Amino acid sequence: MTEWWVHLTTLEKIFVGLALPFTLLTVFQLLLELLGAGADHDIDHGGVDLVAGIHDAGGFLDHFTFFSVRNLIYFMMMFGWVGLACSKSGAPTWISIPVAVVAGLLTTLVIGWIFYMFSRLTESGNIRIGSAIGKVGTVYIRVPEKRSGMGSFNW
Repeated sequence: MTEWWVHLTTLEKIFVGLALPFTLLTVFQLLLELLGAGADHDIDHGGVDLVAGIHDAGGFLDHFTFFSVRNLIYFMMMFGWVGLACSKSGAPTWISIPVAVVAGLLTTLVIGWIFYMFSRLTESGNIRIGSAIGKVGTVYIRVPEKRSGMGSFNW
């Protein structure tokens, strides 16, 4: 392994030095999220009624926080790997660095969009009584006529 490291240029060593630790952090972070320990604190819940589960009309960019620890980790990981790949393929520094930056930014946006779409998969289970107005339904509890008493359920 040391022979491989010695043959790297200074720029390639910087790319590897960023890619490896941030890849480990990404794997660790994803494992925590799969286990349920990684709560998403990056989304601003302004305009969202968390009790009723009613989401506002805002889209992805309304809920996406660009400067967060999660996004920094994803950016640095992809910046390192793509920069190393560009450099190893013979691309000059003035091409490797901008391509790595663009790859890091795109990765951040794509992963942010994926987590945003996952956050929309939630269901509160609460019934909104206002959505029943004017709808046809089945009554399974006997209801007395003309409000003469309380409904009852007979087994």
